[in-house]
Amino acid sequence: MNEEPTSPKIVVRDRRAFRKDGTRRQGSEDSPPAAESPRPATSPEVSSEPDGAAASAAAEPAPDARLQQLVSLLFSQAAAMLESRSGAETKSAAPSKEALSGLRMVIGLLEMLDEKTRGRLAPEDARFVADALFRLRMSYLNATRKAEA
Repeated sequence: MNEEPTSPKIVVRDRRAFRKDGTRRQGSEDSPPAAESPRPATSPEVSSEPDGAAASAAAEPAPDARLQQLVSLLFSQAAAMLESRSGAETKSAAPSKEALSGLRMVIGLLEMLDEKTRGRLAPEDARFVADALFRLRMSYLNATRKAEA
């Protein structure tokens, strides 16, 4: 007897919900996309917090320790650049051109970080970045005045 080994049948089913022309297939097994599903109605009057404070509290991001570590690292690098002086110079000596250039670079990095994250930081983080920028700008101003004198 001639018995051929039977292999399992492979069935390919097209489970895509839409055809090539963009129309929905009849009997597609997928449920409609989440955008088409009905959303439960929420009313702002139900909120127990005044003037939409719940909405702003929910949208406000939490402080991020990693951002503060990054800003602190950049700040300490800039401070180290300003404090490094060659030889036995006194503290009143002007910083080198390399130190001023490095300080300008760090200020530029912090400005870029501030610009790119504006409106998406927790208030505490935004104040931290703004304070570091202010201090570095003032240090740069004092250092350039010393260099000019």
